[in-house]
Amino acid sequence: MDASSTLAASTILKVMKDILNNISSQSAEQLACAYYTSKGYNVSKPLDLALHYDLVIEKDKKYKSVNVKLAGLKSQKNPNSWAISANVRRRNRPSAEFKSRNLQKPDIYLVWLPKQQDFVEIDGDFFDPDGKSNHKLLPKNVRIQSKTN
Repeated sequence: MDASSTLAASTILKVMKDILNNISSQSAEQLACAYYTSKGYNVSKPLDLALHYDLVIEKDKKYKSVNVKLAGLKSQKNPNSWAISANVRRRNRPSAEFKSRNLQKPDIYLVWLPKQQDFVEIDGDFFDPDGKSNHKLLPKNVRIQSKTN
């Protein structure tokens, strides 16, 4: 990726962040594409929506799968209770009776933090390896960051 493409992606990312308050998961994925492109990665989106990842990033011939998440408050009474859900299990087919399968973990969870209006990368091992944990508080150092611009 050349310097002008990286600069353009960085500019787009800043403009998008400035206008976002409440975003959807689809918007978060587009913002994630700009985030990684601004860091010099090549970004691809899978055609199969039932996969365990939303993006594939590549830099220096190293590939990683990324699952984009929106952080939400676990408790409205606690402003630092930011958490994400894992989607560690998924139905085999939407029309089938409920038979689910464990999904592979992504390499990275890229989490959008609305309060900070920024992303944080969390290792794919964040959730329990046995797939029992489906909702978890973000690490304390991530939850209590002050907004920086």
